[in-house]
Amino acid sequence: MAFVEKKDALWSAVSSIVEDEGVYLYDLERGDASTLKVVISAQPIGEAGSVELASPEDAQSSDEPQANGITSGHCTAICRRLMVFFEVEGEALGVSGEPRIEVSSPGINRRLRLEEHFLSAVGQRVKVTLNRAANAGSGENGKNKNGGAAKSGPLLGDLSSFEDGVLTILQEESKTSVELPFSEVKRAQVDFKF
Repeated sequence: MAFVEKKDALWSAVSSIVEDEGVYLYDLERGDASTLKVVISAQPIGEAGSVELASPEDAQSSDEPQANGITSGHCTAICRRLMVFFEVEGEALGVSGEPRIEVSSPGINRRLRLEEHFLSAVGQRVKVTLNRAANAGSGENGKNKNGGAAKSGPLLGDLSSFEDGVLTILQEESKTSVELPFSEVKRAQVDFKF
């Protein structure tokens, strides 16, 4: 699977259908021409704390709510609409007329990929893995506030801020703040502590 970028026509088409159902496109992945993974959120992303868990009373249907207020009803309705849409428009977007589509919420431990995802996770516990170059401790990337290189391997801690393309994480183990360039993030996710 490969992530679809927001500037892609496929993102725009799927986002429009998702928003027609009263929810928002959180992320989009495509396998081959016949496979799509659509991740939806009840709230728009991009502001601190905007993707949170909702109580059952906040759900928009009688279906049992998943993380952030998304119900199985949302997922089913969007999947059906996308199937009809791709039957007609799929070829123009490089998608099979009968694709396999998975629609879900981002979940509690949601993946953070886009800048908006990081903005929505400020104040939450995150797990971040850096690209190999950053992990090597070259002195340029992944510095802690004391000037030392960040420890290699995934960083675990609270995302204090995300400004001007730089993440600031208060490391859980060492209690030190580490600044990381967004461009050096290989993989990141919210890491809810149960």
